[in-house]
Amino acid sequence: MTTPRRFALTLALFSAVTAPGSACGQSASPSRAADTQAPVVPRELRAVWVATVENMDWPSRKGLSTAQQQAELIAILDRVAALHMNAVIL
Repeated sequence: MTTPRRFALTLALFSAVTAPGSACGQSASPSRAADTQAPVVPRELRAVWVATVENMDWPSRKGLSTAQQQAELIAILDRVAALHMNAVIL
């Protein structure tokens, strides 16, 4: 196939596909994407960030025993529950 003939064929196919009202771009039934809405989320993420770098939030200072660290974390978690949060990010 010669180059001008190939170009003409390509141009004709491109025009047929991209022309307004061409049958290639239309579906038999109307699109339902515009009719649908996003599903309702039953709950939202309400989170707190507990910083552990350089003892910013927890543990409160270096050198605490395991029991002391656990007591501090339980106090933080109790406060989070009282605030009706549903996630803790450490």
